[in-house]
Amino acid sequence: MRWSLVLSAALTLFPGCAKQTPGSNAALGQQDQPAFEGAPDWVTNGCMDGDRSSTAPAPICAVGAVEGVSNVAMAGDAAANRARVELSRQIETRMASVIGEFQSTATGDGPLSDAMSDPQFITNTSKSISQSAVSGAEIQDRWISETGAVWVLVAVDHAHLLQVLTQASDLPPSLKAHLLGTADHPMAGAE
Repeated sequence: MRWSLVLSAALTLFPGCAKQTPGSNAALGQQDQPAFEGAPDWVTNGCMDGDRSSTAPAPICAVGAVEGVSNVAMAGDAAANRARVELSRQIETRMASVIGEFQSTATGDGPLSDAMSDPQFITNTSKSISQSAVSGAEIQDRWISETGAVWVLVAVDHAHLLQVLTQASDLPPSLKAHLLGTADHPMAGAE
């Protein structure tokens, strides 16, 4: 029972993949050109939320792209690294939001409360969680356009994110409980 509650909390913490914006890697090149014919949806529309009818949580994912590199292996590595950087930004931003929301509602006195009220606490904690989570990112798909641009989709599944949060020994117990136990989270449905 407890495990299912924790899993449902994790599902709401990280609702799925964010759609790429015009300034992102998904905007690399001109998407209306014939070079994008046959491209997977994740290349032209950005990372998708997955199957909404499924009860399994959608992974958090990101897309990276590189063009102009003649060595396909090096281009693939560079595109994967760009996707991981984007993935890290997504997780860090979401975690900063959750921790900030927790800070605004947490009460108490003492050194722990003082430390958590420091704005640097949000930054450091969200970066730490993000770095740990991205270490579990896996390449889900690759695509090479007719122009030679290499596109890579990476994702982190919710089981890994849950494991990262569970093993985070530097989190204050009240914050960890909030991160793992909030089923009705304000980030649910965020894009």
